[in-house]
Amino acid sequence: MKDGLRFVCRIGATLMAVVVLSGCAWFGGQSKPDWIDGVSDAYPSGQYLVGVGQAESRAAAEDRAYAAVARIFKAEVSAQAKDWESYLVIEQRGHSSAERRLTLDNLTRVSTDKVLENVRIVDRWADVHKGLHYALAGMHRPQAETSFMERITELDRSIGNDVEEAQRPSDKLARVRALRRAVRNLVLRETYNADLRVIRPSGQGTAAAYRVSELTQELGSDLESCMA
Repeated sequence: MKDGLRFVCRIGATLMAVVVLSGCAWFGGQSKPDWIDGVSDAYPSGQYLVGVGQAESRAAAEDRAYAAVARIFKAEVSAQAKDWESYLVIEQRGHSSAERRLTLDNLTRVSTDKVLENVRIVDRWADVHKGLHYALAGMHRPQAETSFMERITELDRSIGNDVEEAQRPSDKLARVRALRRAVRNLVLRETYNADLRVIRPSGQGTAAAYRVSELTQELGSDLESCMA
């Protein structure tokens, strides 16, 4: 009877040890995940774009992880903005302050929203000794690339149709409207293309059939002609 009791006790002690070790692995024992230090075997940089968040609560850590990924894309969109400045200036003409305009802030918001559609929290860890939570946000590069290419293809189709319409014999106002739509969509397209450069490990985007500066020049000339 005593032997049986000792056996049960040993089993109980073993199970307790397993539970404690499991808890250490999750709550900050010696099994700190490698991604906290910036490198992860489970989420290699060739396949995943990641961001790490750290905070005193799990929710705040996750928010910061998402924000870390979004900042990478925001920086790329801002770097490309100089190529769109001439059109963004034209966008302001003839609009009241209450009307929705295409601005750099709007473009960054479009980019961020699309980016975050493809980002997930893929891992979490908590360090109970320091009272800190960590979260790893990850974007699977191939899946995100497919999503962005679908949107770019749609925009290319719309841009081509509007440029063709602008080239048909018609009144100046109809041409201006078509060109405005074309350039607006081209700027949006180039926003997605800036994001695509971040997603692809090669850093290469997909060239457009038209240039923002060239269509903007045509639009500006037509606007001046209409106002003359």
